[in-house]
Parts: sequence; structure tokens; C-alpha cells
Amino acid sequence: MKTPVLIELAIQTVLVAFAGELRTGPFSLPSATHSLRVGLSLMKWGYEIDVCLGGFFHDVDEDTSLNREFIRNKFGDRAHFLMLACTLDPTLEEKGPGEDELYQRVIKYAEAGDLDPLRIKCADSFDNLGTNACLKPEWQEHAFKKGLNWHVAALRFFPTEALTRELGYLLQWEATRLASK
Repeated sequence: MKTPVLIELAIQTVLVAFAGELRTGPFSLPSATHSLRVGLSLMKWGYEIDVCLGGFFHDVDEDTSLNREFIRNKFGDRAHFLMLACTLDPTLEEKGPGEDELYQRVIKYAEAGDLDPLRIKCADSFDNLGTNACLKPEWQEHAFKKGLNWHVAALRFFPTEALTRELGYLLQWEATRLASK
């Protein structure tokens, strides 16, 4: 399939998978908007199509009932792998053990030479920070700390990429915003 067709199908898949779900906070936004922005941001930074697809689908497996084999069948093994590589282990509690395990898993992929899961998690964090003021107050500090962790990893593995630079700028801005609350 050609890239524009894959992107359109990915957007449709995310919209259907998250249909009716809202991201709560001071402003309720459709949950799909986050996944769409992550995939589109990766496109903006010039990453390969499979990385962008992984960005679109990074929350699909853990947050929706979409059959994961649908992703493999429609988008291929690499997009499927990237989706799962960025998915919390459902047997672990999300905050704490689940996030720690996911971070360690993504770092192991990076140490083995596969930087794409880390790029997706950095883009995920970038979007979370970009909309942090719209999240529940108790989630804002947590999202900031996670963003710092992902940024440190990005500095280690791909310090000169635009994603790393822009995540750093956003963290500086968010630190100032949080300090002024």
C-alpha cells in the first residue's frame, strides 16, 4: 500500500478504535486526538512510515478493544511490533511497575540498536506535555517527570534529532509553567 493510503487507513483505524472515548481534564477531548497527534508528529519529524504507524497505534492495544492482529494484518509486522513495544504490560499496575517495565523494555530495544520504540515514546511524551495543562492537575507533575526520563534517554541515543531538541524545549517551557502554579 502507498504511504498516503496507509496514513489514511491508520487515521480511520484510530478514530474507530477510540470512538466515543474522551480524555478527561479541564477540557474533555476525544482520546483519539492524542494518538493522531503522536503519529502526525513523527511524520513531521521525518521518520519512516512504520515508525509513524507505531505512533498512531501506541495506545490502541492498551486502551481499546481493537484486535491487535488487525494491526498486523493491515499494517504489517513492524507496525504491529512497534505498537506492542510501546504498550504497557496489562499484568502490571499502570503507574509505577507498569511504567518502569515499559521504560526498561524500550531502553533494552535501544541498547540493542532499535531506536524506534524510544522515538515513539518520546513523541508520546511530547504530546502529553503539549497538552499537559488540559490534564487533571494530579497527572501534570507525573507527565512532566515521565517526559524528563524519556528526554534523558533520547539525549543518550539520538541527541541531535529534532524530536530530542523539541522535547527539551517543551520540558523547559513546562517546568516554568508548573513552577508558576
